[in-house]
Amino acid sequence: MMKIFNLEIVSRNNKGFLQRVMSLFDKRGYQIHNMNVDFVNQSGYAKVFLTLEGSEEIFEQLQRQVYKIVDIVNVERL
Repeated sequence: MMKIFNLEIVSRNNKGFLQRVMSLFDKRGYQIHNMNVDFVNQSGYAKVFLTLEGSEEIFEQLQRQVYKIVDIVNVERL
């Protein structure tokens, strides 16, 4: 069953981190409905908020794959 998921990704704000995250979704054919990027209070980090549609299995798979990206600190479902 398809659901709407809100995903929060906290990452070190290094050059190209957002491109690597978006490339992961693009390669696997997942469509992002909404995206917002913001800085956090701690210097050198950024948050990416994504809204996507998929099954529970897809979400769990994406969460594991995003964690493999070097600069990622935390991935959380909201």
